[in-house]
Amino acid sequence: MKFKHLLYTLLLCFLMAFNALAQSEKGFINGHNAFAFNLFRKLYSPKENVFFSPYSIRTALAMTYAGAKNQTKKQMMDVLYFDTNQLKTHQTFLDFSKKIKAINADSVTKISIANALWKKENYPFKKDYLQLINKYYGASLFPLPTNAKPINNWVSKKTNGKINQLISDKDINAFTRLILTNAIYFKGEWQNSFRKEDTKKEVFKTPMGEGVNVDMMYRRGDVNYYEDEEKQAIKLPYKDGSMVMTLILPAENSSIEKLSNKLNDSVLANLNYLEKQVEIYVPKFKFTAKYQLGDVLSSMGMPDAFDNKADFTGMAGGSSLIIDKVIHKAFVEVNEKGTEAAAATAIMMRMTSCLGCREPKKLVFKADHPFLAIITESKTGNILFMGAVMNPNKE
Repeated sequence: MKFKHLLYTLLLCFLMAFNALAQSEKGFINGHNAFAFNLFRKLYSPKENVFFSPYSIRTALAMTYAGAKNQTKKQMMDVLYFDTNQLKTHQTFLDFSKKIKAINADSVTKISIANALWKKENYPFKKDYLQLINKYYGASLFPLPTNAKPINNWVSKKTNGKINQLISDKDINAFTRLILTNAIYFKGEWQNSFRKEDTKKEVFKTPMGEGVNVDMMYRRGDVNYYEDEEKQAIKLPYKDGSMVMTLILPAENSSIEKLSNKLNDSVLANLNYLEKQVEIYVPKFKFTAKYQLGDVLSSMGMPDAFDNKADFTGMAGGSSLIIDKVIHKAFVEVNEKGTEAAAATAIMMRMTSCLGCREPKKLVFKADHPFLAIITESKTGNILFMGAVMNPNKE
């Protein structure tokens, strides 16, 4: 009886620990995707294609969050949906990076994430801060260069040459003490590819009212499909199923802007997809987007990090450090074979200076007007890349 009681107790403890871990991961994913949608709404423009990696941006900022204190910490926690217990936040990033490594090892899908710190020599960064960043983010440590070339070379190498010239020489100045970089690269082949011979010229209607000729891919097949009065959505998985691209197409009485104001992680996760045979039309597209995110993040609710009020004493004692710039650049290419995407984020830190389905007879998903494209990790739903295609011909 004692043995059975002990076994039961151990099993109960295991289940409680497992449940706590699952809840922690769920909270992390929900917060991450909420940040992705909030940032998308800030970056959206009807005149430009939008594409970014919320995961890259949030990872780079998590490395600065590790040194944030007091009001600066609270503002970052609220905007970025981080846990008030910093170690929980860092542990969840570490756990997810392990999932990514497992995907990369076991499949034809290629995805990699890398972090680095470029610090001013002899500047008194705290040893425990540097150790934390190395432990949870695997960040390589380099001396701060006097020009942008070493950092840009690192980013280019980590993104398979897709992200070049992330920063410029003028981004590094006499007050720069630390640059944190994150790079993410993804390449996946469709589980069911589009045949090149089926790609034809079609007209794509831009938000500005013009029609542009695009290379429209086509295939017919069974996919996870959703439709309501405002939108259609399909899921296009990559070969081993570990990653998926979700395409969301506004109905003619709606728009990307209207959709983005209503969409959130909960809505996205609860779309009632059904496997249906669908005629799929998706334009080929390839473009690069670059953003200066300082003002955006400040307007989202974390202004102190960019101001003389900043408190990053967890990094370097009483030294006055603030975030100078947050630069993000992303690349995406979608064609008949699959998708290649990459993104990089650089954070410069300086001293203070001086829906219900209806079933039509024939289902057609024809992305001949602006649409959302979201790349997620299948099991968790974690958004790695997100964007809106406003004009497939624009690079």
